[in-house]
Amino acid sequence: VSLLCLGAVPIALLAGGVAFGGGATERPLPMPKALAAAGAAVDDRLRLRQLKDKGCGIVATRAVSRGAVLIRVPQQAVLTGRLAKRILGPDAEALHDDAALCALLAEARLQAERRDGLDVLGLREYLREIPADFGSLPFWLKEEVAEQELRGTALLPAVLAQHARAEQDRQAAVQALGDKLEAVWSAKHWRWAQAALLTRAGPGLGSEALQADEEERGSAIVPLVDFVNCDGDPNAECQRREGCVVLVARRDLQPGEEVTISYGSQTAEQMLFTFGFCPLGARRAATAPLPLYPPEAGPGSEL
Repeated sequence: VSLLCLGAVPIALLAGGVAFGGGATERPLPMPKALAAAGAAVDDRLRLRQLKDKGCGIVATRAVSRGAVLIRVPQQAVLTGRLAKRILGPDAEALHDDAALCALLAEARLQAERRDGLDVLGLREYLREIPADFGSLPFWLKEEVAEQELRGTALLPAVLAQHARAEQDRQAAVQALGDKLEAVWSAKHWRWAQAALLTRAGPGLGSEALQADEEERGSAIVPLVDFVNCDGDPNAECQRREGCVVLVARRDLQPGEEVTISYGSQTAEQMLFTFGFCPLGARRAATAPLPLYPPEAGPGSEL
């Protein structure tokens, strides 16, 4: 695997232990060497905290003023399919962008699980904070469990189709990269990478801020910013500034207040399918235009 090079700074091979999801109730945000070398920055008032019924989120430990930049991540450190293809080489061009990114994430995860594994992306500390389990996400359900738990809902055929597409992508990755990457042979690690991509690069996560140009339209994960949870009335937002994705406070934050962003205008069904939860106030169904004339009549007919 070609090692990630952020700007002109190569990422060294690092080894370490295995620990995922964080152990402490409150802890600093991880700052892997790759992000630090690229110029990423985190306001020292921010902490990761285990939140009731929410998992891990980011809180402000001290007061923050409106307009303050909370997190800054250079564009070259944003994880995209195009970046994955550059790292993985010409063989990855046969894959669509999201599949290439999944292949890279799966390999990085596999190596991070090993004490003597290579730090493929230079993001080991960040990867350790991503959950090992996505229990509330419909995609994470095994097929037999999904058929039992989701029977009679519109989610079941969608999840089964998602499973089939994920396996199709994995087989394509095996054909393209199987002689280079070990993780693409593992359905377990591919499933984890797909779930991580789905939940951490879903629609609405500052999409306008992440798209550098018309060609960069695939999924993107902004390390560190992806720990921010969703809220119907968010107190922060993503912006693009001078080649960086920045998280900016939309209003003053009080000590202990959680930092939140909007994941976009989606229905409760879309939120559940994509992220595994339904926020308060989410729309219950999508709307669609319907004709107001009988099927046997045409436009302009009297009703």
